[in-house]
Amino acid sequence: SKSGICAATGRNGLVDKVAFSIESASPDKSIIFFPGDDCSHVQCKNESYGEIISRLSKDETILELLRHKFSSPSTSCSTGPNKVNVYIIKPTEIRDGVWSCFDNFFYSDHAGRPLRRIAPAGSAALHLALLLAATLEYASPLPAGVRSAIRNRAPVTT
Repeated sequence: SKSGICAATGRNGLVDKVAFSIESASPDKSIIFFPGDDCSHVQCKNESYGEIISRLSKDETILELLRHKFSSPSTSCSTGPNKVNVYIIKPTEIRDGVWSCFDNFFYSDHAGRPLRRIAPAGSAALHLALLLAATLEYASPLPAGVRSAIRNRAPVTT
């Protein structure tokens, strides 16, 4: 498997950072995680809670936890662990050092709360699809035509 972080380009040239753990170009499962607000700087009176928050603030830990959780066989008839790709879509920005904002997906206020104004129909789903394709391409080049088919919203033929 290959792990890392990349700057992936989505719709209209918008860029988001994506941390990833890729096991296969055709996985059994793909897990997509959008982290919440940044709590890494929070001081805890209980040291063990502080250590847990610190560990869970690291992309590597989140990737490993999610990969492990979702790679176990889903049925007793399964022949082995599932191939799982895990993606962490990083916030477009973190406002005031705390609030995770995903402005490339939807409009939000200063604290990252979605506003009632809706982005163009389908734009968040398209943006996500393009980010995943760009990340997969970064980790291991996609077969010819797949990325352009996604970008052009055309059916993928192989």
